Amino acid sequence: MRKMFGRARVSPALVISIVALVMAVGGTALAEPPVAYIAKALGLSGKQKKQVKAIVNTEIKKQAGSLSVANAAKATNATHAATATNAGHADHAAQAANAAQLEGIGAGGFLRDTVTVVVEDTVGAPNPTHETANAKCPDGYQAIGGGVDNENVLTEMVTASGPTIGNQRPLDVAPGQHGAANGWFGAVRNESGVASEMKVVVICAP
Repeated sequence: MRKMFGRARVSPALVISIVALVMAVGGTALAEPPVAYIAKALGLSGKQKKQVKAIVNTEIKKQAGSLSVANAAKATNATHAATATNAGHADHAAQAANAAQLEGIGAGGFLRDTVTVVVEDTVGAPNPTHETANAKCPDGYQAIGGGVDNENVLTEMVTASGPTIGNQRPLDVAPGQHGAANGWFGAVRNESGVASEMKVVVICAP
């Protein structure tokens, strides 16, 4: 057999057969062992082995786009991967370089640009007196929280507190789903007979 193949040029059919076998057993990951084994079994010369290897590598590179690997410890792009360069390159990834980020922003970055708006009003006399106030977020911001504070906690009572939607308190909005809140509404009842202050606070985020 060595004499038969020793001086002959490597035939295209032989190369194609080797390429097909290499593809079948695992693509580039297993290219070297099958080529070396088959070359040895056929008694190819060193020059012929180099020719076969070069042709095999060329064919594998041509087919690389359609090749798949059942399991990989790490992959830049993968349907299922233990690790991935970023979450956008893996449909399912146990770990990803930016898995803790949303659109490139870390989890701690979403509240750094918040603003707090405080509105003050006077709850007058005589006894009892009721007053309301509305704190509104700047344009381009939405309310993420708020509250009401009063000057005299013994004689003043908060009777309403909640977000406003389209500058309307929840009581004036129809039931159902609406857009983001844009402010905070508060109401206070004063039973002291003496005018006192109330404040409504809204925390806003872009």
